[in-house]
Amino acid sequence: MGRLQFMPSVTRTEGGASNNALDFTMTVDGDLAVSKVIQKNFCAQTRRDLLSAIGVADGKPLFLQAYAGSCTIAFISPRECLVLSEQASAHASHLSLLSRHLNDSHLILDQSSQSVVFSLLGKDVADVLSAVTSRDFSEVGLREGYCARVSMGETDAIVQCLATSNGFRLIADQSYAGYLASISNDAASLIGQGRDARRGER
Repeated sequence: MGRLQFMPSVTRTEGGASNNALDFTMTVDGDLAVSKVIQKNFCAQTRRDLLSAIGVADGKPLFLQAYAGSCTIAFISPRECLVLSEQASAHASHLSLLSRHLNDSHLILDQSSQSVVFSLLGKDVADVLSAVTSRDFSEVGLREGYCARVSMGETDAIVQCLATSNGFRLIADQSYAGYLASISNDAASLIGQGRDARRGER
């Protein structure tokens, strides 16, 4: 697994005890396999069939995302979805299972090498995401396992709410990996500095 990690700044409180100004880490998850599925249209029945194939109940909302165990389906447009597998070794079997519910016009593109997947953890991660994306995660959170398509500076990305408390996954084009890490870390630093300044005024 490749790792790119941001460590929060550390400030000193009276008495010498250390205190993390910001609880936020950003690491590259190199174990996740990603494919894009394109077909003429994902009708409601196709979506239900795909969800059923990975064990998601029909009652789940179908807006953007379905999540079950080690396989995730994110519907990112009327014609496209992303299929993510927690274990790369299981990805081919996931795609084979799902392809049975697609018509002959579908196209499956392996994007594992073209995509970067970040794991974002910490109680302050929603504040950092809100600062660098087009969505306010601090006010309106995502349901566990669900996704949102967002703008991040010069590119678009998919944000998935993880089952882990205070955790998100960020999926984007590999060519923007350094850029996304940079703007996220800059935002985290600014938020931490702002909190330090407010602490100093008390």
